[in-house]
Amino acid sequence: WQLTDAEGKYYFNGIPEGKYTIVFRKYGYKELKKEMNFLKQSIKEINTEMIPIGRIVVNSNIEGYKLKINDVETAVEKKVYISEQPVGEYYLTASKDGYLNEKVKISISEAGENKEVNITFRNAEEYKKYLEGKLSEISELIDGLYVAQAERKIDEFKSLENWDNYKTEIDKLARKLN
Repeated sequence: WQLTDAEGKYYFNGIPEGKYTIVFRKYGYKELKKEMNFLKQSIKEINTEMIPIGRIVVNSNIEGYKLKINDVETAVEKKVYISEQPVGEYYLTASKDGYLNEKVKISISEAGENKEVNITFRNAEEYKKYLEGKLSEISELIDGLYVAQAERKIDEFKSLENWDNYKTEIDKLARKLN
């Protein structure tokens, strides 16, 4: 073991001749290994740049789903998944048959940073029934001539996920208000 000084410099003295693997480690940075050959009385200078990394910690309410992090897909078998990633922006998409896809954008901005993401998978059929119930509620408001409430409910509906699957129906209801 050898620690660096304040400037990141380090020194080894009296190393026997041979081939060695030098390992660079620092919390919040990707481990780096370099192979080196040392001869008797040799002086070597190794310049290296360590890559800052953080962790993405994904918590989910189910197991056995697919997680895509910036186009790299992984099968996740547990409710907690941890991925070490370089500093940067990440787009996460979690998917499983019979459930709505969940999408999240996160940033890791500094070395050693942990970003926790909570993903709640929702049953696609149950959510479809929920949206259809909201459409029915809006229709009843329009039929009862509660225009302001219907307009507010239409705006609320458009803020829901996957509402665009019902764009034709919501447009028809909005036209009834005019």
